[in-house]
Amino acid sequence: MRQRARRPSGASGMISLGALVGILILGVGVYLGVKYVPPYWTYLSVQDPIKDLAYHVGQWGEERVRKEIIVRAKEQDLELTEEQVEIRLDNNQAMVRVTWEVSVNHPRYRHVLKFEIEKSAPAVLR
Repeated sequence: MRQRARRPSGASGMISLGALVGILILGVGVYLGVKYVPPYWTYLSVQDPIKDLAYHVGQWGEERVRKEIIVRAKEQDLELTEEQVEIRLDNNQAMVRVTWEVSVNHPRYRHVLKFEIEKSAPAVLR
């Protein structure tokens, strides 16, 4: 039985267009992941502590809760100011709202991500 000689599928050292597009899409995905995942991870990481602290407004007071929110955010590498933490008490209901922005810089473009966490909880005075 005779074996046929294999014909080369393309010139030596060449890459197919599909592989090039795949590598390009993978590269763009990694780049965007590196830029956008950390801000969203921080947002998800501070949600639970902020929501938990909303239940302590009536017991601890607004100032203590505000300072505790800032400390817990700092543990997640998020720098907040007192102006970014809004606490209101209305009819035995506490409302905590935390807002911040993160700039994501790209070549020739800057995208600003705006985050807000809001939680209402009963303000039971103890």
